[in-house]
Amino acid sequence: MDIELPLDFKEFLKLLNGNGARYLLIGGYAGTYFPPVRRYNMPAFKDVLASLTKAWSEDKQEVDRVGNQIFEYLQPQAQRNEPANSFTQQTLETTTNALLESYDWNHGGWGSAPKFPQPMAVEYLLRRASTDSPQHDPILKTCRHVLNAMSRGGMYDVVGVGFARYSVDNFWLVPHFDK
Repeated sequence: MDIELPLDFKEFLKLLNGNGARYLLIGGYAGTYFPPVRRYNMPAFKDVLASLTKAWSEDKQEVDRVGNQIFEYLQPQAQRNEPANSFTQQTLETTTNALLESYDWNHGGWGSAPKFPQPMAVEYLLRRASTDSPQHDPILKTCRHVLNAMSRGGMYDVVGVGFARYSVDNFWLVPHFDK
């Protein structure tokens, strides 16, 4: 399943790339997805691996420089002084309500086509249902509905087991293929 990237990571890629593109060439690449063959100005995954191998063997100083730049960017975020349990009960209930209210009961999931599986939303809701949340029953109903909608459609891969990255329609029928 696809995951939603945290904003910090998207900003990080934008910082490296300068334009928000999904990949970067600095003797190596940074990105979230690389197709099996080069297309849409994205390198093929095998080209990324070849470039990384070449950079490591021919220009370790540049790899170290870029690695240090990445470390310096991420270091302040890793040292946030927020307590581990900084979410209040009210924040959790507000988030749960927002997910339940924005759910698409006609087709399942959140939003419109293309429809992306939302594993983090489902996991969050299931964790909330395991507590003493007053929305226990609506949460479980929502989770069952989205998982059933996805599995009844063309998203479920019975051969490879699992779900496609996303559906190009509202009904979870037509999976997106990276061919």
